[in-house]
Amino acid sequence: MSAPQWLSSKLVMAGMLALFVWPCIGVTRTAAAAETIEALNAEIASETAQLVPKPRSIVLISETALKAREAIKWGDFAAAGKTISDILANSHIENWRFYPFNLFMFHIAREQDDVLLAKLNEWVDSQPDSAIAYLVRAKYYDDVGWVVRGSQFWANIQPKNREKYQQYLQQAAEDVSSSIQIKSDNPYAYFLLLEIIKSGGNTAEVDDAFKKGIEKFPTYYPLYEQRLFTLQPKWGGSIGAMYDFVDRYAANAPAGSPLKMLYARLYAHLMDAAYYSCGGFDGDARQKCSATQMDRTIDKALEGHLTEAIDLYDKTDHYQFTGMMWSILPQMLAVSGGEARAGAVLEQVAAKMGSGNQLVTEPGQHNNYMLDAVTASVWVRSEFYDNAEKKFLQALDEAAVAPFPDEQSKDFTLYALYEDLADLYRRKSLFEKMIVYRNAAVAIAGDVDINARHLKCLGYFQLGYMEEALKECTLEVDRGDDRDSRYWRARVNAAMGRKDEALLDYLPVADSESRWRTSAVINMSVLYGDKGDFNSGLNVLESHPFVFNENSEEKSNLAVAFNNRCYFRMKLGDLQKALDDCNTSLKFGNIPDAFSKKNDLMKLLAK
Repeated sequence: MSAPQWLSSKLVMAGMLALFVWPCIGVTRTAAAAETIEALNAEIASETAQLVPKPRSIVLISETALKAREAIKWGDFAAAGKTISDILANSHIENWRFYPFNLFMFHIAREQDDVLLAKLNEWVDSQPDSAIAYLVRAKYYDDVGWVVRGSQFWANIQPKNREKYQQYLQQAAEDVSSSIQIKSDNPYAYFLLLEIIKSGGNTAEVDDAFKKGIEKFPTYYPLYEQRLFTLQPKWGGSIGAMYDFVDRYAANAPAGSPLKMLYARLYAHLMDAAYYSCGGFDGDARQKCSATQMDRTIDKALEGHLTEAIDLYDKTDHYQFTGMMWSILPQMLAVSGGEARAGAVLEQVAAKMGSGNQLVTEPGQHNNYMLDAVTASVWVRSEFYDNAEKKFLQALDEAAVAPFPDEQSKDFTLYALYEDLADLYRRKSLFEKMIVYRNAAVAIAGDVDINARHLKCLGYFQLGYMEEALKECTLEVDRGDDRDSRYWRARVNAAMGRKDEALLDYLPVADSESRWRTSAVINMSVLYGDKGDFNSGLNVLESHPFVFNENSEEKSNLAVAFNNRCYFRMKLGDLQKALDDCNTSLKFGNIPDAFSKKNDLMKLLAK
């Protein structure tokens, strides 16, 4: 599941001065109605209980990872080391994963935590021969590096964050290399090394790390998938290099080998490469270009080999196969111009699994939960949310009766579906339901997705329960430096008239690569304008120049940013520059306030 892109121009438009302020979303409850929050929470708890009818009978691997992390933070390195060593000793390479160690390591760090880093440094310093200590610190640096980097295009990242990201990844690569040098019997370490250094694209360093990894662990599939990723044209590879790589390793693998799945991933990467090559076009033209490029680069032989990947359903673990397809099919379906190809692959997979992907399921028909969820995601992208809801709910019904290898696998599947539904209800502005499904997800599988932690804060804010929203936001901010929760706490504080508190929370969001960074900057300027602090308002805009970047910002955002700077310059007496800003604002949008200020400025300058 990827993180959702929630920043919209409609939200940012609310950051304008004068006539343009944040809209009041939801109904703010008064003190007299404060007791209704208890009734709301009781209703939420009741609905959550229906989704999670029985307590778990197992300790999840994510909970074990969190326990190990807490042991590290307490300085109990012996306990943490034993826990991690035990997980490693009981892990095995199976099909497409090194389980359960890969899942354990996914949860061990995840977020920026200065206390954790200090203790990791202490652990490494006190036990310089501990491969595990180096490995955990490498994972921390890698995770935090990506938190700092965010999801912006490289050219749009603020220079200080680029530098931090590169420093973190360099430290991560050094640590995982040290871990391998101390003890080279952990396949995950080789995977993590590739994960870290692949950010540099198709380099000799990546190729060397890959070859050393498969020499040690020739059946460990994730190493092959990482290397194939770097061979895409946009990372310095080529179409021919991708074909050669897959022909070398998948074609020579024995029948039924998990390496045959490389054909499916190659197909998805070729679709993406076709779309990427058409970057000079927009809209329908790009879609047509993308489809044409796919016809040129995806040969008939690959379509035949794709069947070998899909036939692995009959030869491997069904649950693991389902998980792989859950990552590959959405990649295909997301490519504009490839709808017909992706749809055909989806139908082929559905036929192999004895399932379907129709909106309405025939009586007595049982679909695969993954296919229902993938179909639902297509409806979400098309903004047919009612259809998406039907398919997600069908996926839940199917998952409830599907066979799973163990309770943990089932719980994580239900968790993913609950989180998908929570996001869907956010899109539908059904915030109470959003909170219910978020609570159910956490109840059934722990607090896995750090990108969803702000949802309850957001939900209570949109419902108008500001005190409850403030409590939820603060809970998440205190757990880690969560930019999403910090942004929404700023919104809550601003709505409650706590301007200084809001400004304190907005600033780290504005300085980050969060999807909310533009809104944070504009909202700060609005708050400074309300306070009459025009110098600070101007400074916050000019110290975050990305808000004026025509290559990265939407036109509506640019209209707001230039409008607000026009206002501050006008107030500070810099009339000509103010007029220039108002004219630029009107080039990007028709803001009435910008027209008004423009006329006033022209009169003043005429005098």
